[in-house]
Amino acid sequence: MTALMPKTRVVPALAAPETQKIMRKFTRLKIRQVTFVQHGYTYNAWLVYGYAPDGARIRKQFQDRGEAQAWASTQEVRHANLDATQGPVLTRLDQDQLLNAELAISRLNGKGTLLEAVDHFLRTGRSVGARIALKEAIKKFLASKASEGVRARTVKQLKSVLTLFSAKFGENKFLYEVTSESCEEFLKSRGNSAKTWNNYRADLHNFFEHARSKAVGWVGANPVAEIEKRKADGRGMPCIVNLDQAQKLMAAVEAVDKGSLAPYFALALFAGIRTGPGGELQKLLSSDQRSAWVDISTGVIHIQPGVSKTREYRQIRIRPNLHTWLTIYPIGPLPKNFDRNLKAIRSKFGLGHDVLRHTFFSSHVGAFGSIAEAALEGGNSEQVCKRHYLNLMNKLEAVRFWQIAPKRVLKSRKAA
Repeated sequence: MTALMPKTRVVPALAAPETQKIMRKFTRLKIRQVTFVQHGYTYNAWLVYGYAPDGARIRKQFQDRGEAQAWASTQEVRHANLDATQGPVLTRLDQDQLLNAELAISRLNGKGTLLEAVDHFLRTGRSVGARIALKEAIKKFLASKASEGVRARTVKQLKSVLTLFSAKFGENKFLYEVTSESCEEFLKSRGNSAKTWNNYRADLHNFFEHARSKAVGWVGANPVAEIEKRKADGRGMPCIVNLDQAQKLMAAVEAVDKGSLAPYFALALFAGIRTGPGGELQKLLSSDQRSAWVDISTGVIHIQPGVSKTREYRQIRIRPNLHTWLTIYPIGPLPKNFDRNLKAIRSKFGLGHDVLRHTFFSSHVGAFGSIAEAALEGGNSEQVCKRHYLNLMNKLEAVRFWQIAPKRVLKSRKAA
């Protein structure tokens, strides 16, 4: 049985460009920008509206004013059908399909054929997806992450990166318009550091993976997936404070605000708990359970999953000198002037990121000789400890490090 072929029809040829101005006066098509709400999403578009010569109502949306004007002009020409410069064209396309084909060829602007563009579309799997603005998509993404229980610090970081991205790309652009080139241009604008590149890339990738998920379906593909990570240089020797610097640091801490920061620095230096805004140590000391988690009576610090960076429970031994510090300066809520005093001390001693934690590992391995125990208490792998913390502090200095004590204890030792 012979397959039925689609019916063909004759489409009038377009009028010459010079006649278009004349024909516009015979139409009632108008163009204006409007705001639409669809499936809970709000977006702006350019609306072409009016009536055809036969009285049929015309309404069609476009994301770009230029496209709207081009379509309106073509529609006017087609309906007027005056002074055609070429004969009728035989086609199986309906009117909208033919107009879309004409607009697509116009947008290609000689960069390739319509067939090549379609092949590329099918090969890459990119689809238009939902008409949601970038700004709105970011807002919904962040709300989703917060509802999933993602840490506030992580959500804040994602918001910072995505806000910068939307400012550069255009927050009112539709999300499906974002290309790999747009994302790569943004990453290049943030600097040449491999670490910075990879961190920003990870946040963008996270966002677009959410956008392309089946449950969301805002885009058909993740444009960041095509962008490669940059290989960073290996870590060099960690920066630590030596014995003399550690002694001076703790002495200075005691002199500030009656030693209110002594528990914080003692736990950072002699327990290796991660510091930083919203980090493990700040979470620990901000909790109502801090006295139970830092259990002096049993000599154990309990790092709960909700506090731990790795989301895993671990224990840290409270060694004699740390026990002394926490006895003389009991842990309590962080003081009101905590941030200001912390910043001043860090600045005075040039304490960079994780310096106190690096010092803990180095002195632990140097004094007690167990990489496995240091890794277990600090929440690192044995491989990392072996690679970075061996031989940074000699045995004698490391042993004396674990004897650093408050001033009143040192005075009593000298008197004895």
